[in-house]
Amino acid sequence: MMRPVALLESGASTGVPRLTKLWFGSQSLCGVSMSDALFPTRWQYDKPPPIEEFVRTFPDDYACGGHLAEKRWPDGFVCPHCGSRKGWRLEARPWLWECAGKGDNPKCRKQTSVIAGTFMQGTHLPLNKWFMAAYLMTTHSNSISALQLQPKIGVTYKTAWLLLHKLRRVMVNPERTPLAGNVEADETLIPVTRRMKAAAARLSSSARSRGSAGSRPAGSG
Repeated sequence: MMRPVALLESGASTGVPRLTKLWFGSQSLCGVSMSDALFPTRWQYDKPPPIEEFVRTFPDDYACGGHLAEKRWPDGFVCPHCGSRKGWRLEARPWLWECAGKGDNPKCRKQTSVIAGTFMQGTHLPLNKWFMAAYLMTTHSNSISALQLQPKIGVTYKTAWLLLHKLRRVMVNPERTPLAGNVEADETLIPVTRRMKAAAARLSSSARSRGSAGSRPAGSG
């Protein structure tokens, strides 16, 4: 049986720092934009926090669930079923809140998940793994691959790939506009190995061979 551990009323705090900055687009998370979802105000857009601070802030599901609750209910818990402002958090599943009921519906007791309606809905992964993946993806040089993420958060390659795929999808800003006018771009150097040169030569030779085989002299019948 899941035991309630924290009674939440309107205006009550979960004890987790309010987080307002994230290097994401405008995808919704808990009713607020992704850019307002995961990182504290003190963690500025151009200066990500040290990983040690991030781990201290989000060490487990309880901390992550508490933070998401503050984002979903900035003025305190509100039951979506009966409107009650009293409820408690479940110890075994800290992302779930149970309604305490109110005058005209004292036996509501409906449960509400703070990840319902988000890209994390239905997940079986601990929430702190999602948070850490988002942190690593947005702070890692040139993003991060599933192969790199896998050992860092302790999941399988398939899980890491699916997790990154979901995160990349919600990072897209649906209100983005195409670039216009004069666009400046930095140059970059891409190292080319002997193997890459050999592969390019084979492709070029193959393309020339196909072109020669399919061509005929002009005027030939």
